[in-house]
Amino acid sequence: MTTNQPRLTQLAPVLFLDAALVVLFAVLGRASHALDLGIAGVVQTAAPFLVGLVAAWGLLAISRTNPRTIRGGLLVWIMTVTIGLFLRVVTGETAALAFIIVTFAVLGAFFLSIRLLLRVLTARHRQHEDSESLLATQTTPSPSASPDR
Repeated sequence: MTTNQPRLTQLAPVLFLDAALVVLFAVLGRASHALDLGIAGVVQTAAPFLVGLVAAWGLLAISRTNPRTIRGGLLVWIMTVTIGLFLRVVTGETAALAFIIVTFAVLGAFFLSIRLLLRVLTARHRQHEDSESLLATQTTPSPSASPDR
């Protein structure tokens, strides 16, 4: 659990990106099977996984787990896929073994690569801030180093 929780304004882009990746997954899947790429078809394919995504983010909020972390990404990935596949089956859609494997692989790569990228960017940002802070302390004269009069 994370004690330093990010603000909603910091989380909204990640949630939006997660949802966009689910829609991209649906578009790529439909395109690979030469299915209609109209809004209705894409929504039909993406909807169960979007419901899973919302459930995952709800659990993240309840557990106070930061969704930007790898741990948060793992939870988002497993819950989104599991709930999405379950909803596909109960609504009469197919979930062949190949589809299950591809779904886990693609959404896992999507969700986790974004978190890895965030981790790298955050580390670089912190390193840059630390460098600036160090530079500022080295260039600021100390009070005892004032010129003699």
